[in-house]
Amino acid sequence: MTIKIIQYNKNRKKEWNDFLNKSKYQHFFFNRNYIDSNKKLNDYSLMFYKKGDLYAIMPANLDQQKKKLLSHQGLSFAGIIKSNKCKVFDTLDIFKELILFAKRNSIFQINYKLIPFIYSLNQNEDDKIALNYFGFKIKSCEVSSYINLKSEIKFSSRKKRNIKKFEKVKDNFVISSEIKYLRKFWKIVEEVLLPHNVKPTHTFNEIKWLFKKFPNNVKLFVLLDKLKLEAISGVVIFENDDVVHTQYIASTKYGKDIGSNDFLISYLINNYKKKIFFSFGRSTDEIYEYKINKGLLVSKEEFGASCNTLETYILKL
Repeated sequence: MTIKIIQYNKNRKKEWNDFLNKSKYQHFFFNRNYIDSNKKLNDYSLMFYKKGDLYAIMPANLDQQKKKLLSHQGLSFAGIIKSNKCKVFDTLDIFKELILFAKRNSIFQINYKLIPFIYSLNQNEDDKIALNYFGFKIKSCEVSSYINLKSEIKFSSRKKRNIKKFEKVKDNFVISSEIKYLRKFWKIVEEVLLPHNVKPTHTFNEIKWLFKKFPNNVKLFVLLDKLKLEAISGVVIFENDDVVHTQYIASTKYGKDIGSNDFLISYLINNYKKKIFFSFGRSTDEIYEYKINKGLLVSKEEFGASCNTLETYILKL
């Protein structure tokens, strides 16, 4: 046996985070401070060692009732995060030992979320080789959207009109990144979601905590009326080395009418040109045709976004 698996515990927090900072996928989602902030799930994260060296980590949780090991449900994606020295045969050995480990612990199913390609530029598709070899079957394939910031970006005529509409009144507004305006923006987010009977993924206290804990990764951009300092539009950004992701986008009806959202998004796209990808995230929704919110997806495409996928695989043991 070349790979040894140890279940994560809080005594290994520093080792986990130090490894993450040197790995192929340095996303703050995988930092233990972020993962451990989710108290609702039974954490069952794993660490993979080869000859005493940490080669990979896997954020995961356990469904005790159904005996399922799941790529962490508290994260949008959460596959195996590997060392830069991890090669194809190492990946195959890791998956082999993962399956044996699951069987030894009476786990009857593994759910695996593949890390999207925009977050894994150094990956050689070795995960897919392993998933195919060991018989994992695709469970879901959700549509997501991104802009390649290194290519020519073409906005639709509708987006251009909305941006010009706002530019006529933009002197009455200011863009602020001060966290003191987070509450004003969060009220807009909650009001936008209320008619759909949906709540934000994070509570206000949770998102405020993330701003405090990850100041270099979680950022606010809000459009304010200069006189009243009332928010009309805003975006919460999750930022990493190569990718900037719009975690929350919302505007008041007035803001939408004057094109403030489209102006703010165009501002951010230009502001983050030094990154590689600008991510809008998923447009999947069970209630729509093809399980895709067409209006949401089209709006992203009108910014010049292309499609990528968020894939989940399962293996029944």
